[in-house]
Amino acid sequence: MPKTFAPEERYKKNYDERDIEAIRKGLSKKQASKEYGIPRATLQFRLSNKFTKTGHGPPPILTQDEEKLLVHWIKEYNIKENENEDFIKLYQIWKNFDEGGKQKHKNEDRESISEEILNIEAMELFIDDNKSLNLSNICDNNIILDQTTKIVYISDQISSYAGNEVTLEKNKQNKVVLPKVVFEEEAITVNRSLSNFILYPKTPERKGKRNTTERLPFVLTSSGWKQIQRDNEERKIKEEQEKKERKALRINKKQERKELLKTKRIPVIKKKCGNFNSKSIKLKENRQQKQKKPKLKLKKQS
Repeated sequence: MPKTFAPEERYKKNYDERDIEAIRKGLSKKQASKEYGIPRATLQFRLSNKFTKTGHGPPPILTQDEEKLLVHWIKEYNIKENENEDFIKLYQIWKNFDEGGKQKHKNEDRESISEEILNIEAMELFIDDNKSLNLSNICDNNIILDQTTKIVYISDQISSYAGNEVTLEKNKQNKVVLPKVVFEEEAITVNRSLSNFILYPKTPERKGKRNTTERLPFVLTSSGWKQIQRDNEERKIKEEQEKKERKALRINKKQERKELLKTKRIPVIKKKCGNFNSKSIKLKENRQQKQKKPKLKLKKQS
C-alpha cells in the first residue's frame, strides 16, 4: 500500500500578521510558533528582507493604495485604453505626481506637464494623433467662424504638418502666404496618446558571439536582396553538380572493381596428395586387423 501523506498546512494572512506583530512587540519566535502553530523558519523568513509578498506569481509593480489612486485618476479624467499602450506607462506618469496632483521635480530643467495633463478644462486644443489634415485642400473660402472654432496660424518655419506637405503661395511681393487651418472643438477629442509625455529609452544593440549578418527587408527591388537570391541559386547549382560528380565516381569505381575480380578468377584444380592416400589406407588396414583378432577368455579357478 502506498503511504498517505497529510496535506501541507496553509497559513492565512491574518494569522501571519498577528504573530509577526506579536514578535515585533517583544514576543519570542519560539513562543509565537507554539501559540499560533507556525514553524519558526516561516516566521524567520517573513521577518527577513527576502520576503516581499504573500501571494503567488511575480512581485506586483503597484501597491493597493497606488492601484486605487491610479484607477480613480483614469476614471476621473476619462483616459481610454489604447491597444498599443500599457499600464506600466501610466505607472511611470503617476510616479511623477504627488497625491495632490503636483509633479515631483527630479530634474529642474524639465518643464512641468502636470497642468497640461490634470487640468483638462484649461488645456489648449490639439489634434488627435490618429487624424491627419490635408492642409493643401483647405482654403480661405471654406473657413466658417463660429463660437466653437478657433483659427490657428502656422509659423513661417513649418513647411509640413502630420506628414502632409503644405502648398505655399506667393504674393506679388514674393511673400509666402501660409494657409489658415480651422480646428473644431467638437471634432477634437480630449484623449491624447501617452507617447507625448513618456520618454522611450533606446533599445540596446544585441551583442552576440556569432557573426550574424544584418537582415534585409523583403523588397524585390533592393540590390542587396537580389544579390542574396543570386548567391543562393549559385550555391544550389554548385551542390547539385558536386552530387552528380560524386555519383559518377562511385559508378566508375564499381565497374573497375568488377573487372578486376573477373581477371583474378582462375579455376584452381585440387590435386590429391599421394601421402595422404597411403596414410588413409594404412589406417583402414589396422582397424580391420584389430577386429579379426580373437578375444582371450580367462578360465575360472576351481
